[in-house]
Amino acid sequence: MKKTALFLLASITMTASMPAFAQAKPASSSSDNKVVAGAKKVGRGIMWGPKKMWGGMKSMGKKMTGKS
Repeated sequence: MKKTALFLLASITMTASMPAFAQAKPASSSSDNKVVAGAKKVGRGIMWGPKKMWGGMKSMGKKMTGKS
C-alpha cells in the first residue's frame, strides 16, 4: 500500500511539473535588462530618503561649525 501511494504521488508530481518545463522560455537578454532596471529603481527608491536626510545633516553641520 505504501509503495503504491508513493508511486502515485511521484507520478502526479512528475506529470504536473512537465508542462511547466515544456512551456518555459529561455531567458533572453532583454528580460534580464528589465530585471536589472527594476532592481535599480527599487534600490534608488529605498535610498532616496536616507540620501536626502544625510544631505540635510551635512548642510546643518556646515552651518553650525562655520565650515564651507
